[in-house]
Amino acid sequence: MTTTFVPYYRMMRIHFWVKSVGLIQFPYRLLSLVTLFLSISASYILLKFIRNAQKRKSQIGLLILTLSMIIICYYSEQSPVIEHIYPNSEQTLLPKSKIPNSEAQLLKDATNKLVNNQNYHNIFDYEVLYGETDYYLRSAFDVNPNKGSFAPKALSICQHISYINQKQSIINPISSGNKLIYMFTLNKRSKVNLPVIAYHNTKVYDNGQLIDKKISNRGTVLVHLNHGYHKLLVCYSPNFMYYIMLFIAIFTWIILLIIYFKQSVINLNI
Repeated sequence: MTTTFVPYYRMMRIHFWVKSVGLIQFPYRLLSLVTLFLSISASYILLKFIRNAQKRKSQIGLLILTLSMIIICYYSEQSPVIEHIYPNSEQTLLPKSKIPNSEAQLLKDATNKLVNNQNYHNIFDYEVLYGETDYYLRSAFDVNPNKGSFAPKALSICQHISYINQKQSIINPISSGNKLIYMFTLNKRSKVNLPVIAYHNTKVYDNGQLIDKKISNRGTVLVHLNHGYHKLLVCYSPNFMYYIMLFIAIFTWIILLIIYFKQSVINLNI
C-alpha cells in the first residue's frame, strides 16, 4: 500500500536519498511473518473497538473504516508497483544492452526498468547474478573495460576462485557452522586472496593463530603468508552489540512470561 501511494519516483531524483537510503535492502522474507502478526494485532484492536462501540455512530464509522481499508488494500494489491514508482517514459523502459553480443550485461544495471511489447526482446541481453552477490562489497562490481563485463570480480567469488600472488587457484575449503577452513602449502612468501567476503568482524586464523587480514580489490580476504603448510580458518565474529540485543530480546521474553504467569495465578485466586 505504501509503495502504491507514496511518490517514490520523485525521491529517486534526490541524489542523497538514492546513495544513502537506497542501500537499505527490504527484507521481503519477513513479509509473511509481518502479515501474520499485524493481522492478529489489527483483529485485536478491531475487537476492542467493536466491544466499546455502543453508539450507532461508532458502528457506522467502523463499517466505513473497514470498507475503506478493503478497497485501499485491493487497489494496492492489483496496481502494478513499478508503474507507480517510475513514470512510464523512455527513460524507465528497459534499454538494449550496450555490451557487445558476446557478453551479457548485468541486470542490476537496469534495475526497476519497465518491459512492454516493444522492448521485451531486450531482456535477453541481460544476466542475473547469484543471490549471494547482494551481500558483496561494492568493489566486487567495478567495471573492467578490457573484458567488457561489469562484474568479473563478483563472478570469480561465485566460482570460488582464489588468487596466490595474482595467479588463479582453486582451493576447496572444509565448511562448517560460520567457518571455512582452507588447507594448502606455499613454496614461498605469498599474498593469498581467498573468495570470502571480508567484513569488519571477519577473523582469520593461521594454524590456530589469529592473523591480520586486509581487504582485496574484490572485497575479499587478503592475507600475507610465509612458505610452508597453512591451515586457514575464516569465520565471522558478531560485534558486542549483537550479544547485547540478543540478551535484551531473551530478557524481555522472560519478563513477559513472568508477568503472564503471575497474572494467571492472581486470576485463579480471584
